Amino acid sequence: MTTWATNTVDAASAVGRVATQAQASQRRRILVVSPFLPPSTAVGGKRFAFLCREFLARGHHVEALSLCLHADEQQDDSLISAMPVHRARNLLPRTGRGRSLTQRVYDRLLLGHVGVPDQYVGWIPPAMRMGGSLIDRFAPEVIIATGPPHSSFVIGQRLAQRAGARLILDYRDPWTAFDWRNSSGVRRPTRRVHRWLEKRLVAAADALVFATERMRAEFIRHLGSSLRSQSLLRVITNGYEEQSARQIRSLDASHRNIVFAGELYGGRRVSDLMDGLLPLMPELEAAGVKPLVHVFGTVRDEDRRRVEAAGLGGLLRQHDPVKYADITKVLRGADVLYLPSGGEVSYALPFKVFDYLGAARPILAVTSRESAVADLMQEVDCGELAYGDSPLSVTRALRRLLLEQKSYGFGGREQFRWDSLATEYLATIDSVLKTT
Repeated sequence: MTTWATNTVDAASAVGRVATQAQASQRRRILVVSPFLPPSTAVGGKRFAFLCREFLARGHHVEALSLCLHADEQQDDSLISAMPVHRARNLLPRTGRGRSLTQRVYDRLLLGHVGVPDQYVGWIPPAMRMGGSLIDRFAPEVIIATGPPHSSFVIGQRLAQRAGARLILDYRDPWTAFDWRNSSGVRRPTRRVHRWLEKRLVAAADALVFATERMRAEFIRHLGSSLRSQSLLRVITNGYEEQSARQIRSLDASHRNIVFAGELYGGRRVSDLMDGLLPLMPELEAAGVKPLVHVFGTVRDEDRRRVEAAGLGGLLRQHDPVKYADITKVLRGADVLYLPSGGEVSYALPFKVFDYLGAARPILAVTSRESAVADLMQEVDCGELAYGDSPLSVTRALRRLLLEQKSYGFGGREQFRWDSLATEYLATIDSVLKTT
């Protein structure tokens, strides 16, 4: 069984775990380098918006350094950063802005050759200048750099060196400890530069924090030899906040409502759910149970065609995306929350896992057998686990959820509350500041 609580590992041997108890912290001065922060909806922005809110509530001085928002960036004004956020611009044009020959050549050069550590390399000089001013003004004791994009690690390391501060590298996703065959256009010589750079940054870090245990294990396997003997390795996941039971958006009361909120990309498909639902339809009809699948986001055309080919198009309702503050109300009104997780990122726990835990509604997770999502579902009593390569397992899980209406106590979810995770993070900060 996976232990999700923060763990300390002897980086020299990477063997054994020593649980760390949260300690009362004195007021700390913390600078967070996070490429994305609210109101941006970009992946990764919410993690430190929530953690820093908890840090501030406990009296710590926290400020953040982030990328400037660009004109066409998706934003959500219901997402708020409680700490001061200082934004530096990217000197290079963004990738993926079109399909013209010029844009495609630029993208290939930046992503495959020039963009080390990533396409946001043009953010580094302005961020260094702005970060230098922040250091002069409030002298942070510890700098936390979170990635990807991992250009933040370069910025964090250089600023920590300048400030004489401790450095924590926060991995939301791996960097080079990932199957490069799945990366877009990074050439082999450039990969070697990436690996060399990551090793240097890791060797400079006082602690490394990983969003899942599987990510930490993969890091140790690939890069464990680069660690300093006194470096700390911790696992601190994303989290959820308690939601008011009164904040519910009702759906269709005449149906059993299955809800997915987010983006369906990679191996995430609503048709996997429908493939499991199809054999169950005669039993559901006999029992007078009418399922309805709500997607708050975009359903890809090929996914929709599969659903319609199965004769289940009438069960699918697509809704426009809604603000984060509103989607939490939708989740609480669901009978089942659908969680597809592709095998291409088996190390990851999607942020919506924690939104679902906060809603405390039964979860149907469809994932790969060896994955962080499967680990969590087997530990927390929060719903049913099925596998993407087994439609029969999806059918069985849906039978328990829709016909048997099995109840779940959600025992074990409390460890993922943001206040608990902030306590663990502050304990990590205390540990690195006490290390000589």
